[in-house]
This record gives sequence, structure tokens and C-alpha cells, in this order.
Amino acid sequence: MLVLARIDTAVLVRLWWSRNLESVVKADPRQVLRMTLDELEGVAWGPPTLDSGLVTTCHRLRTKPLGAYDTEDLRIMIGQNIGLPWLLPVAIGRLEEDRWTSGDHYPGDLLAMTVRAKFSWITQPDLRERLRAVIEQALRDLASQPGAGEGDFEIPSGKLAATLIEELRTARARLDADTEHAG
Repeated sequence: MLVLARIDTAVLVRLWWSRNLESVVKADPRQVLRMTLDELEGVAWGPPTLDSGLVTTCHRLRTKPLGAYDTEDLRIMIGQNIGLPWLLPVAIGRLEEDRWTSGDHYPGDLLAMTVRAKFSWITQPDLRERLRAVIEQALRDLASQPGAGEGDFEIPSGKLAATLIEELRTARARLDADTEHAG
């Protein structure tokens, strides 16, 4: 019984937090960029319990304001499916500016992590449509001129391009299926 009481209390605290946070975000959506994932989710992870570079990085990034995230930070956290409701809008905003923006791996690595995210796109139709537009443009880029972009960015080529084309087509099909279920 004691455990159940703790769970009920934790659920109630998170519910209270999410409702209050929702009113703050509606009043000033930019406020989200000044907050950390720990603050937004109402849960502080504290120090890592595993001695791993990735785990340590994820714990550190949970205490960093979202507006201070660079592309690599977004790639890491989205790749780990952490904080997706808060980070995906930031990532898609960056991808709309430069769909081939990259962290530390390859041109388009943020796009690749974003389309792989385990996220229920059906719950966010506007975000889903924005991502679909980025995917469509990326597929056009890859089909037209592998290796050269229409701006200051490099488009992947070779095996990387082939892999991205397959992933982007799969993601587009998943988004289309979500659209059909929503309508």
C-alpha cells in the first residue's frame, strides 16, 4: 500500500506540474527555450548512475536550457528518444532553416535522428506536416543533385544518400499513415 501511495502522489504532482506548465507555455511559447528538460518534465534525473559518456551527456543536457542546444545536442537527445515533445519542435525549426544541418557525424544527421524518433506524430498534426515538408524537400535534393546543395550546405551522396532516401521514404509513409488514421 505504501508504494501505491507514493505512485499516486507522484502522478498527482506530475499532473499538477503539466497543467501549470501548459498555461505558462500558452502565455509565452518562447519560455520553453529558457527552460531545461528537467524543468519542463518536472523530473530531475540527478547525477548519472552509469559511467558512460552518452549517459553523462544526456544527464548534462537535461539541465541545459533548450534554447542553448546546438545541433549535436539535439541529435544526441532525439537519438535517445529523450524529451521528444519539447525537442522535436526545436529540431524541426532548425531543419526548416537547413535540412542538411549536422551535428558531429554527417550532413543531415539531425534529419535522420528526427525521422527515426519514436514519437506519436498523430498527436501533433502541425509538427507532422512541417516534418513532411522537410522530408519532401530533402528527397528532392537527393534525387536532383547528390553532393551539392542549393545553398551553403552539402547534400550527402553515395551509400549515405541511398540510406537516407530509404529512411526518408519510410518516414514519409509512416507520417502518411498517421494522417489517414487522424482523418
